Amino acid sequence: MDILRYAKSRKLPYACNDEVNTEIKKTKEDIQMVWIIKEALWHRRILPFFQEIHNNQGGSKRMFESLMRIFDEDGNIYYPNSFLPVAKEYELYDSLSELMVKMVMEQFENKDARITINLSVQDIYNRNLIQFIFGKLRECSHPENFVFEIVESEEVTDYQYMKEFADRIHECGGMIAIDDFGSGFSNIKNILNINADFIKVDGAIVKTVVEDVQCRDFIEFINGWCKKAGQELICEFIENEQIQKIMEEIGVGHSQGYFFSKPHKWSEEDET
Repeated sequence: MDILRYAKSRKLPYACNDEVNTEIKKTKEDIQMVWIIKEALWHRRILPFFQEIHNNQGGSKRMFESLMRIFDEDGNIYYPNSFLPVAKEYELYDSLSELMVKMVMEQFENKDARITINLSVQDIYNRNLIQFIFGKLRECSHPENFVFEIVESEEVTDYQYMKEFADRIHECGGMIAIDDFGSGFSNIKNILNINADFIKVDGAIVKTVVEDVQCRDFIEFINGWCKKAGQELICEFIENEQIQKIMEEIGVGHSQGYFFSKPHKWSEEDET
């Protein structure tokens, strides 16, 4: 790609050499990542990581969030911010998400642990994926161990469809969580209609709770609301003891963050 072609392709009167070099570098990086993603799909190089969700009220059943990672033939691990934007741009996201969900559900269908699985709005419209989820929930011994997190901050245009999806998950014995609640301040009535089992407060609100009284008041309000509705609150980004003490004072049911656990591969210790 030379400067003239670059300018013409973007209908620009001129283009700087630095802009072209930046574009070339990004294109090369994208092509390399596309190859890594395709190899990961072909060789099943999806590596689920797990972060514990601490039950502040006690309880024997442990709960974890599953988080997608991929790795290459040399064992290098890649995090979502490095591969998901490329996967979406090059129409590889659906295949990645399908494989991730299948691997997690197959791994935990017979384990006595509750696992949350992130689903984007795009996932919920993926017919192949949701048919697999419904089928797996119907055949596994403990469908209630699977919690599907819907990201509230993503643009949602059809809340009725989301409600129908959540209702079908409940019919199959699974559970629903609303993730990043408070980040988008969406129509609360629509969120209420989804009838989620768990509400996860946006981490940006939680991690400032020590300094910001309004954030604490917001969490306290949402926690009271959840209790009246028979829902459970999960607060993410619990990074230190100060934040956790505030969660305990408020009476938040579940805490998630580096104070308890960093995302990691599943191990024998997680079984106990």
